[in-house]
Amino acid sequence: MSETQTDKKKLKAAFAWANKSVVIGKNWYNLDTKANLLNKLGNKKEAIATAEEAIKVAKTAGEDPSETEKFLKELKK
Repeated sequence: MSETQTDKKKLKAAFAWANKSVVIGKNWYNLDTKANLLNKLGNKKEAIATAEEAIKVAKTAGEDPSETEKFLKELKK
């Protein structure tokens, strides 16, 4: 949803849910979603920090963070 959505109200609602998910238990999936939503909402600095955290969490859990790494590379351009 967050990849194609542009409605700020819906993005803010999605961010609230993603943030609640992170509070309950951080994992690569919810951190990646939160980073994407932060970027869509115009908070690039926090999106970068969250994407970096998602990559660390993914690697620790044995997940493949390649999609998040691509996203982070684009953010840093």
